[in-house]
Amino acid sequence: MKILLKKFMLRAHNRSGFTLVEVMVVGVILGVLMLAFTAYMYQQARQNQAMVEKNTYDQTANSVINAAGQVDTAEASEALTIDQI
Repeated sequence: MKILLKKFMLRAHNRSGFTLVEVMVVGVILGVLMLAFTAYMYQQARQNQAMVEKNTYDQTANSVINAAGQVDTAEASEALTIDQI
């Protein structure tokens, strides 16, 4: 066992650089990490867009409810029309 370790250390010490296989393995690992990160960011963007749409819907619904309650006291020029909804 010591002989194998010694031979490996001598061989590793004499090398200057990386083999093609090592570089390819690192490339594959980086590619997988980038794919996972891209999928995560895409999911976050979709969730963010859904939240923005829900908030817009809630604000519009609240505006309509508030405007419907104020129609009696509002003048004709202040009343909420269908075009504004």
